[in-house]
Amino acid sequence: MRYVPGSVNDVATLLAAREVRDAGLSTHLLADSVIASGGTDFFLAGVVRTIEPGARIGVHSWGGGEWEALDLPRDHEAHRPYLDYYGDMGIPADFYWFTLEAAPADGIHWMTAEELETFGFEAAGGARR
Repeated sequence: MRYVPGSVNDVATLLAAREVRDAGLSTHLLADSVIASGGTDFFLAGVVRTIEPGARIGVHSWGGGEWEALDLPRDHEAHRPYLDYYGDMGIPADFYWFTLEAAPADGIHWMTAEELETFGFEAAGGARR
């Protein structure tokens, strides 16, 4: 994956990403790769995920107009598709809440090497499916 700045439709992105996982495909970021938002979610679908030094991975909250995801209670059903997806990809639920707090919907947070390690980005992806 070289340049994937985000997605237009989160539902379609998560469905396509599940197809990648179900097909047993791996994902790889080159040293000059830049992925963010839905691109980050798509990367996490890889059965094996590898990242060359220099790749940039961005995250942020999501929202709809006047509100953002953090405005919703943690048990709101709108969080469930993301929590389920990350769990199925072997990523801890803490990552989802991290993305919401890292930057607002109209911003971006570029993840550090320590954050990538904390959340298990570069590894054999787990699966609960």
